[in-house]
Amino acid sequence: MPQLIVKTADRPADKVFLSRLRTTIGRSARSDICIPDAFASRLHAEVRQEGDAYWLLDLGSANGTRYNGSQVSMPIPLTTGGEIQIGETVIVFEDEKSRTNQNATLISDNTEALDPSMTISFSRLTNPTAEVLKSHYSTRTDLLGLISKVGLALLSSSGLDETLNQVASLVFETVPAERCVIMLQDEKAEGGMKISVARVRGKDERIEEVRISRTVMDEVMKNGKSVLTSDAQHDPRYASQTMSLLGIRSVLAVPLSVSQTKIFGIIYADSPTHEATFTEEHLNILTTLASVAAIRVENATLLE
Repeated sequence: MPQLIVKTADRPADKVFLSRLRTTIGRSARSDICIPDAFASRLHAEVRQEGDAYWLLDLGSANGTRYNGSQVSMPIPLTTGGEIQIGETVIVFEDEKSRTNQNATLISDNTEALDPSMTISFSRLTNPTAEVLKSHYSTRTDLLGLISKVGLALLSSSGLDETLNQVASLVFETVPAERCVIMLQDEKAEGGMKISVARVRGKDERIEEVRISRTVMDEVMKNGKSVLTSDAQHDPRYASQTMSLLGIRSVLAVPLSVSQTKIFGIIYADSPTHEATFTEEHLNILTTLASVAAIRVENATLLE
């Protein structure tokens, strides 16, 4: 279970498990976490659970709240190891399931030719975000909010692992995926791709092995296209034995890139359920998320 480790002056660290949807922090005894800090307001901040993600909010405190050194002005997603600072008190967020999965093995399967009647494969857009916003989808206003939310969320990230886990949390929040995998190019890895994040919605255990269609990967990495299939079980591109065994029904895959010629990763999401079939709007949302996140991910990669 996720927890907060509270570190105050002259007192041993205290662990508080996040068993509620909202956990308040402040100087008042009414707060769920009472901190004896003169610089803390009575109700200073709160940690709120939204789906699989945990968010930090400042409750209009007098002296402000910082997360990884940055002032908190809007809700910010928490990632394991992140530090909340209230006055002289430091609170560390720990969530084992959000740690990067270093042990996942990528297994790609070869599949047959593409069937355009069952799959949408979009050519790479010159400016994905701008082009999507020009479209007439009902989510246009939501996409504008998503751009702002992704940008603000990633401002607080302090490294590549944290950035990628924040991106995965945003994927679960914005599309009905059961699994999210983020892969980055790595010349030393088999097949030239390395799994950086592999998570299942609402589950703590690590994914030891990730099986993804090679055709999907090539369509994104080599052809620079965003891919959507609403029925992978019967799509000849992805109707491999692996897809059948895993029961994967819907697939989304979008490129991580900062230019048309430089694609350095993939955000992949899938779902086995009929109720969570992906639509073109979901693809546009994920493409927008990826285009906003790509610059931050590349910068974090260069700093590693």
